[in-house]
Amino acid sequence: MAYCRVLTDWLQARGQPLAPVLAVLDVPEAALADPDRWVSRLRFNAALERAIELTGDSFLGLHAGEQVRPAHYGVLGYIMMSCGTSRQVIEAHQRWHQLVMPGAEVDYEEGEGLLRLRESLPPLPGLQTRPAGECLAGSMLSFARWVFGQQFRPVDVSFPYPQPPVLDEYQRVFQCRLMFDAPCFSLSIHNGLLDRPLPQADPELRQMMEGRAERLARELGLAADPFVVQLRAAIGRLLPQALPEMEDVAAALNISGRTLQRRLLQRGTHFKAALDDVRRDLALGYVRDPELSLVDIAFLLGFSQQSAFNRAFRRWTDSTPGSYRDAL
Repeated sequence: MAYCRVLTDWLQARGQPLAPVLAVLDVPEAALADPDRWVSRLRFNAALERAIELTGDSFLGLHAGEQVRPAHYGVLGYIMMSCGTSRQVIEAHQRWHQLVMPGAEVDYEEGEGLLRLRESLPPLPGLQTRPAGECLAGSMLSFARWVFGQQFRPVDVSFPYPQPPVLDEYQRVFQCRLMFDAPCFSLSIHNGLLDRPLPQADPELRQMMEGRAERLARELGLAADPFVVQLRAAIGRLLPQALPEMEDVAAALNISGRTLQRRLLQRGTHFKAALDDVRRDLALGYVRDPELSLVDIAFLLGFSQQSAFNRAFRRWTDSTPGSYRDAL
């Protein structure tokens, strides 16, 4: 709901009625005061479309995104606004973005003098409309200007939809190179900005807000990282064929091996550890199934020999697979 205020605040500032948009969001007006309330992305996208119908502003998503302030990101916004450096802002965004847009995959790539933010959504119908993409792009730019100053300009911005027939508003807002029909939304900045100290740094507020973010993530079941979920699923699919290499898993995720390695390092782990974790968790589940022989389980986990599976299982549990099954 905090992010929905991007739209409703813009409408209110222009004296527009909220009732038709709130009806699409399926929330009462009082809910606008509850930043922790949730609204589905599809309803938010539909509300944007309804607001465009009411106002006749075909670039409403872009215009609403221009007005974003930290509070529109809820607890994440307060964490980012209390960070000591721009790099800390980026780390906070990557860690806590699920509190604003669960299901989105956020990735930062640094190299060749640039930092590129990429944000992508699952390929499901209706999730990424042009107005929603414009609102997201405008929001990210507004927050970047709040951090880096109003004169900030990105190096380039990419959009995952076709180029609109008229680009005047895009050029006015972004003032940089624009690319369309891209695989995902992205925004690039010069990485010389990353370690700039921020005047509004507040370590005590940041600590307090991060504690709240951790509680919210637990309460909402958002502790699971969408990328890790996808990674584990890809490994699980490949294991019965053979023990997968990192490049095999990266290809299954449609990313490069270098990107996979970087994302794992950002999460404090590496490929061998992730692979071992998946095999262990699958093994503990398979052993509970009496229909699976221990030979079958070794095969499903990508072990070439039963003895290798037995050694790994003892390392995981201090028990053999047979003894573990007998004790169930």
